Amino acid sequence: MGTRPLHEILSERETISGNMQISLDEATEAWGIKVERVE
Repeated sequence: MGTRPLHEILSERETISGNMQISLDEATEAWGIKVERVE
């Protein structure tokens, strides 16, 4: 994220949120934690 321009981050919020959700699900699955929402 720190390498992306602000306009790109703002225009691709849905894609970025989806990617974050997938990463968080993978990282927390072993602990039995489910992240419901990412914004």
